[in-house]
Amino acid sequence: MRDRLTLVVPDDHDVFQPNIWGEGGMGYVWGWPKIDGLDAVPMVQVVHKTHASHHPDPHDPTPLSNGISTYYGELVFGDVGFALLADRMWKSDPVEVNSQSGQRPDHITDPTFDMSRLDKPGLQFLGERQLAFLRDWADDWRGHKLKIVLSETTFSAVATHHGKHDAFLFADLDSGGWPQTGRNEAVRAMSRPKLLPLHVNGDQHLATLTRYGADAPRDGSWSFCVPAIAANYQRWWRPDEIGMPHANRAVDGAPNTGDYVDSFGNHVYVHAVGNPPNRRVPGGLGRYERADYKMSGLGFVTVDTDALTYRLDAFRFACDATDGNPADQLPGWPVVIDAVTNEISPAS
Repeated sequence: MRDRLTLVVPDDHDVFQPNIWGEGGMGYVWGWPKIDGLDAVPMVQVVHKTHASHHPDPHDPTPLSNGISTYYGELVFGDVGFALLADRMWKSDPVEVNSQSGQRPDHITDPTFDMSRLDKPGLQFLGERQLAFLRDWADDWRGHKLKIVLSETTFSAVATHHGKHDAFLFADLDSGGWPQTGRNEAVRAMSRPKLLPLHVNGDQHLATLTRYGADAPRDGSWSFCVPAIAANYQRWWRPDEIGMPHANRAVDGAPNTGDYVDSFGNHVYVHAVGNPPNRRVPGGLGRYERADYKMSGLGFVTVDTDALTYRLDAFRFACDATDGNPADQLPGWPVVIDAVTNEISPAS
């Protein structure tokens, strides 16, 4: 970061929360579980100042109802237009719906649960202010040729197992797949008539390359959820193992790829996934070996505004990124996305 433009998008752990649902500043709903003795507003203000004060001026600086500052907005740099989103700042808290999941309102383990019950009117995902900004930004092509959306997490539920290799979780309301109506509104807002933006995000501890669908499979943008730089809590996407229907495998026929409907009923096409090994982490590994075993790594996006392409790399944690060894990258990477056709191909 010492010699190039850097943008930092703060997330839940930056405000000492395992998960975060901002509720547009309504009260002190800042995640589960609450941290005793922490005055949430000053804490979040400090984080925004230290993480995001170097950003361009926010699109609308009006604070949230409890005084918390906003940072969403846009940047044009190097012929690329960037939208910076805070996809947890207005997101509704799972306690607003009855998930009947016991202790954790955000985790649903029953695969027979009727997920439509969790998509109540009035629930928020990006919030109306951010959604209006995203629509306007997607239509505004002044001064740039390609677009990238930056946000905390991917707008689909692309994980079937959490924490331990055998810990199946049917649905995670902390994921960007919920609430469904708000999620689809966000996908449509990005998917305007011209070139679709690439969505770059993280938080899932699991690298995925997917394409969104709102009204039909693959009618939305590509999403690159980059690998965590130091994954501890693990996630897996293993839909084949639990019998999730699919169609249209990726070009190499890789397992766990293709068109799916996620646990919330959202269309998502999975092109590549960086699953950790499906077994316990061996004992005796050093910290770097453990990080590599858990599929930590680094994601890179190379934008070519002449060819109108995005090259996506997902390097493993313990690799020499200069030696050209295909094993240096997670399975399915590197690839190139053509922004005109939205076709994807292996990178040379």
